[in-house]
Amino acid sequence: MAAPFPLHFYRGGFHAAGALIWFTVLPYVTLAQNAAIGFTGPIFMMLGAWLFFGEKMHAARWAAVFVAFAGVLILLWPGLAASDVGSIYSMWLLLSAPLFAGSFLISKRLTRYDSPEAIVFWLGILMGVISLPFAISEFVWSAQDLSIQYRWRWPTFEQWALLTGCGIVGSTAHYCMTRAYHIADVSAVQPVRFLDLVWASLFGFAVFAHTPTVSTLIGGSIICAATLWIARRESRRSALP
Repeated sequence: MAAPFPLHFYRGGFHAAGALIWFTVLPYVTLAQNAAIGFTGPIFMMLGAWLFFGEKMHAARWAAVFVAFAGVLILLWPGLAASDVGSIYSMWLLLSAPLFAGSFLISKRLTRYDSPEAIVFWLGILMGVISLPFAISEFVWSAQDLSIQYRWRWPTFEQWALLTGCGIVGSTAHYCMTRAYHIADVSAVQPVRFLDLVWASLFGFAVFAHTPTVSTLIGGSIICAATLWIARRESRRSALP
């Protein structure tokens, strides 16, 4: 049975909104900060399942939420205390986490109706449609005449190649993730995401010479520990008769 099309549309809207925020702030945060803040995604998924799917939030789940929130505060606090502009962008990045969580929750629901290939296909189509106005528009503020000017620049060959590579890698990742949601529970899949901090730190250092800060590593580790603990606990609960 095919999924109700509004579910695909809602997922495309959530994911497009999260992606717009994510790409806007990406130049101003390190890959390690990006990955650490991304660890809050499973917590937002848990809250979303409670609010919209009627799943119960017992004491252990609330504890994981509060511990993860403490990890976020540790990650952001040095920059906030110093009024660092980067921390403001990190807070905006944090806003994208519940949007992506909403997209993934809908994806989990869609696996009841459609194949992973169909889910990824419709996400790509709808993301393209929703994002098209932002892709073809570039508004620049002119301080000279106090006006907003429209400017369009065609991507270079190198930029087309990078965009194509991003599309292939991103679609492949979404396919693998959707396949995982189709086979297993969300709580069983999420622990694998904790490798993000390792890979992000390595690639950030190798490509951009980004060195993770102490607060990023501590905060990310706390968020990681809280999410891993609740994921393992949920897996054990689901295994009980």
